[in-house]
Amino acid sequence: MAHSLQKHLGRLFAAAQFKIDQWKSVYNSAIINNPTGRAVVSGKVILQYPKHITIGDNSYINGGWLCASPNAYIKIGDNCLISYQVHLRTDMHIYKERDILIREQGHQEADIIIENDVWIGYGAQIFGGVTLGEGCVVGAGTIVTKDVMPYQVVVGESKMRVIGERI
Repeated sequence: MAHSLQKHLGRLFAAAQFKIDQWKSVYNSAIINNPTGRAVVSGKVILQYPKHITIGDNSYINGGWLCASPNAYIKIGDNCLISYQVHLRTDMHIYKERDILIREQGHQEADIIIENDVWIGYGAQIFGGVTLGEGCVVGAGTIVTKDVMPYQVVVGESKMRVIGERI
C-alpha cells in the first residue's frame, strides 16, 4: 500500500514539475525579445537583464544562464540550438590593480553575438565580446573567450596557465 501511494505521489510531483517548467518556458519566452514568438526558452533558463537579450526565430535554449548586463546585450540569431547548462555572460570583474580590492574595481561589459544556425553544446561558457559566426558548432564544455568564425567547430576546456600578473 505504501509503495503504491509513494508511486502515485511521485507521478503527481513529476506532472506538477512538468507544468511548472512549461509555464516558466512560456514566461521566459515572453520576456525575451522575440517579436514573432517563435522561439523556445526552457523553464530551466535563468535570465539576467532579459530586456537586453534577443532571440531569433526557431531558436531553442534548453537550460543554463543568460546573463546580460546594464550596458551589454546578448543577441541570438535564428535557428540556434543551445544545450543544457550553457552560460553566457556579458560582464566580467576588472582585477588589474593590485592595491585595490577586486570587488571595488568594477566590471567591464561587452556584447555576445550568436549568428544564425549555431549549436552550443552542454556546459559551454561564452564570455562577453565574443561573436559566434553563422553555422558554427561549440562543443560540450568549451570555454569561448574569442570569436569563432562561421562554420568552424571548436572544442576544448581551458588548460590552466599563467597569463600575467596584476599591476
